[in-house]
Amino acid sequence: MRIKPGEVRAGVDIFQTHTFHLADGLVATDGIQHSAIATVGTTAVEILNKLIDPGVSMNLKEIQSHFIYKFTELKDAVGSLIFHLKAREEYVNSEGTIVTSNYCALSATYALGVGSLATVEGTLGGYLNVGSIGHAPVRIVFTAQAKVADSMACSVKNASYLKLVGIVVPGA
Repeated sequence: MRIKPGEVRAGVDIFQTHTFHLADGLVATDGIQHSAIATVGTTAVEILNKLIDPGVSMNLKEIQSHFIYKFTELKDAVGSLIFHLKAREEYVNSEGTIVTSNYCALSATYALGVGSLATVEGTLGGYLNVGSIGHAPVRIVFTAQAKVADSMACSVKNASYLKLVGIVVPGA
């Protein structure tokens, strides 16, 4: 609740939640929907780059995540890679200009080993640090880098989601 000068109630802040599924690709032969598949090599590759726009401007209080990734080793050798999740504020101002902030890490940088021609799936889940990302809309990026050129196929499952929790900014 906000208080105006003179101890008068200005209104009650009501928390809003917006949930966004992150993968929007085709349904695979196993019946599971994945994002587009990215081939990862020795340079960092964006597996997912998506603008999360709740349709209103929000002061973010927390970000909840359930992020399911899938890595498949493509070569006949054991592979390893590093990956992380990052985000930034991104919106269009009243003049029509895109305004962005710097990217902030939403997760640690993880290292993973994948056996020869094997597939590994995992989950990054929980409450993510809002940190410097004070407002929504938010652009989220999932990046990976392998130790060997073109050695991994990576995707994100449709069961992955991001939930933004915050207070709507009136008139924004």
